Amino acid sequence: VKVEMINQIAVIEGNRLLKNKAFPEALAIFRKTLQNRNYIDSTNIAVIHNSIGNTLMNMREFTEASKAFYKAIAFAPDYSHPYENLGELSHKNQEFTKALVYYDEAISRSLGRTDTSLELSSNKYDLLWILMRKGECLIDYYNTSKNKSLLAQALENYYTADHIVDLIRFESYEYQSKLFWREQSAALYTKAVEICSLLDKPSEAYYFMEKNKAILLLEDLSNEEAKKNANLPVELA
Repeated sequence: VKVEMINQIAVIEGNRLLKNKAFPEALAIFRKTLQNRNYIDSTNIAVIHNSIGNTLMNMREFTEASKAFYKAIAFAPDYSHPYENLGELSHKNQEFTKALVYYDEAISRSLGRTDTSLELSSNKYDLLWILMRKGECLIDYYNTSKNKSLLAQALENYYTADHIVDLIRFESYEYQSKLFWREQSAALYTKAVEICSLLDKPSEAYYFMEKNKAILLLEDLSNEEAKKNANLPVELA
């Protein structure tokens, strides 16, 4: 148990270093943690390989990153993150068709490779990230090919992402910080408006602009309600 706890702490520290762009230090921790693999189950080994791949991708060592992602898949075939990262890796290399296949595979794994509806999915946050990345890939693919059917796919993709945002807000308050929603809604709806503009769909662009405003307004109201319910002094609030 002690070794398992040490491994968990090491992975957390590795992810902290990764987020702070201390890539060599993060990579060293992840690789050292794998030396204790007898104490880690296959899913956690897959998570570590995925983190190694993510680190290597940020270091622009794309070939080695790809190998790490495939190792993660070998240990946990239904783990969605390696597929998502392979999609991002292909996207970076402008291999758009391949990237879209990986993103769709990641979506499938997040839904459990069944007919699970978005409403019943337990991985809505993962799905939202994947759909946003897929949308960006479709836009970049369009900018290269000028194939307008890609924009239609991207718009459908963002409508799905918009629906997931509604489901997340309805179901959970766990991540509903002002910063989280301002960042995510801005990224999602700005891209959606861009697509509507390219497709000459002003009414749909208006929908996404108003939806962005509505989410920000609801978040501000939620924050004010939370302050009121907490009954804190203004300075402390």
